Amino acid sequence: MVSVLGVATDVTERERAIAYLRSEQIMLKYVIAHVPHAIFWKDRQGRFVGANQNFLNDTGITTLAELIGKTDFDLWTEADASFFVDIDQRVMSTGVPMLDIEEPLLRADGERRCLLTSKVPTREAQGEVNGVLGIYADITRRKQMEVELAKAKEAADAAARAKSELLTVMSHELRTPLALIIGPIESLLAGTAGELDAQARDALGRVQRNARRLHRLVDEVLAHQQLVHRTLELRPETVDVRDLVERLVLDAKPAAEHSGLALELERTVH
Repeated sequence: MVSVLGVATDVTERERAIAYLRSEQIMLKYVIAHVPHAIFWKDRQGRFVGANQNFLNDTGITTLAELIGKTDFDLWTEADASFFVDIDQRVMSTGVPMLDIEEPLLRADGERRCLLTSKVPTREAQGEVNGVLGIYADITRRKQMEVELAKAKEAADAAARAKSELLTVMSHELRTPLALIIGPIESLLAGTAGELDAQARDALGRVQRNARRLHRLVDEVLAHQQLVHRTLELRPETVDVRDLVERLVLDAKPAAEHSGLALELERTVH
């Protein structure tokens, strides 16, 4: 009589785990190949062991096989390679990622670029650091725009300063002739009533008011410049708007009539 012993093992879970890992590997390869960033990874000695096509494009190398085993000193200038290696060594020695590093790069085609790079340590199954993985984006255009914006701001600030200086100089220059206008008019109006007829006195009074108004406007320009430079303290006060408007209409009426226009002030009682 022959006896047979059979042992059955359920491998369903193992097969599922293997299938899951394969799916993850496929997805990882797809992401590495299609992200708009350049990706590379190196071993503990700084030798390249992998990269995506974007990185190969920057190096000028055609195939991944040509890259494997090379170091930064085989690809870049002495200065750029030294900078990259220094960052790599810090990441691998500390085991701490370094993110958003601005790195200079002279590409194989001779074009100088600026990269925003992040580097993280890679580890063995036991947790020991065995290399570094880097990913970067080309931010050359952004850096150029920042420089252009800084230059534009500097030019705008210079224009604003020139404008401020011009207004200040003009205001000071206008005050002198205004004072020479207002002074004689006040002297004439302060004379005896018989020296001027009513029409002349009224006209001179109008000239005096407008000269004083212009003088105040010049003072306000100077005050505005002080306000811009934060050397002026504002002191609000109430104004009789009705009286102000009446005087403005009264002073403007002769000019309006000279132009054939009728200017009247309408008073409304509420």
